Amino acid sequence: MPRALPAGALAAMMAPETSEAFITLLSITMADNTVQRFTDNSVNITSSISGSSEVYSQLPFTVVLAANEEGKVSDARLTLDNVDRRLIDEIRSQEAPLLAQIDIVSSRDLNERVASFQDTVLRNVSYNSLTITASLATENLMAENFSQLITGRYYPAVFAAR
Repeated sequence: MPRALPAGALAAMMAPETSEAFITLLSITMADNTVQRFTDNSVNITSSISGSSEVYSQLPFTVVLAANEEGKVSDARLTLDNVDRRLIDEIRSQEAPLLAQIDIVSSRDLNERVASFQDTVLRNVSYNSLTITASLATENLMAENFSQLITGRYYPAVFAAR
């Protein structure tokens, strides 16, 4: 299923020249429900996309979105660059999976989401002295077991004559 974008955002992306920029916001929720907020912008920004005004700290990062293929669930990739040891130690100390949310906002309105990728879990986290890399996994509903057969006994409305 294709990802839908608002008409104004799509027009700005396709325009030969525009003053509008798109900013990525990353929220990482720790096991104790504290949230680390980062932006790939060159300065810290304040946004109210979550309902309350939050400051997103500048940290260079890249997100490579998962492929959008029918019948296949793949993970996105997140790379945090130029990290300091405190962030690595904080991530290493977590005993439960970390949750991540990625929001894309326009420079014209930092409080309105252009796109959002919620409920992702950081998996396969690796790090070195300068970067943290992780997979962003979503729940794979295609792999869930479905134990009942779809028959008229269990779902009579499906087989009802029209």
